Amino acid sequence: MVNNNREYKEVLGYRERKFDHDRDLAVNEFDMMSEDFYLSGYEAILIPQVQYISKKTVIASTISFDNEVLLLKGASNNYEVKEICTDLGVSYLELDCCCNDACLVNVELVLNAHKDISHVYVEFNESNLPIINELNRICNDAKVNLIANIESYDHSLIGRCITNQVPFVIMPNDQESVVIASRRNLVQTEGVSSSFTYDLYTLWQNSLNKRKPCITPMTA
Repeated sequence: MVNNNREYKEVLGYRERKFDHDRDLAVNEFDMMSEDFYLSGYEAILIPQVQYISKKTVIASTISFDNEVLLLKGASNNYEVKEICTDLGVSYLELDCCCNDACLVNVELVLNAHKDISHVYVEFNESNLPIINELNRICNDAKVNLIANIESYDHSLIGRCITNQVPFVIMPNDQESVVIASRRNLVQTEGVSSSFTYDLYTLWQNSLNKRKPCITPMTA
């Protein structure tokens, strides 16, 4: 039993060290020192499960029962996200979106017409990277939060999402996944999730307990 515990701790330690290294690479992608990551106002939360679980955790922790999420349907058909919303009892609308100017106009029209929408979910890749800033601006004007899912670990995409102040970014990390979220929005997730298993706020607080004492988080 002792050997098993030691091996488990070694594996966990390796995962955490590798995550710190990968996170530092993402931070350095937009010219920030790794120890300054938290000063950006963002937190990186490692979820030791596949990306599907991260998607479910973010949706469960951000969208209350009386709100809706707008799913932008581009190259992805959002099968997983629709399944997650159905399982959690979260209402959603879906909009065909090629991530061009016409699409952004339609997003704005839908948000203005449906005041119950609190979040917009989009799959980000290199093809729709240029619209990140404008899409986030439209969401901010409508007082709606953007959830960006990145299917492949791409430092430039992660950097662009953070520099454009996207509230929630979901990305893979080997066989695990990571949620990068603004601290201001993380605070607002407290008590939203009805499931302890899919509670982003609790995961964030647990990660703070493990934080190195030399890193001082910025006050939310």
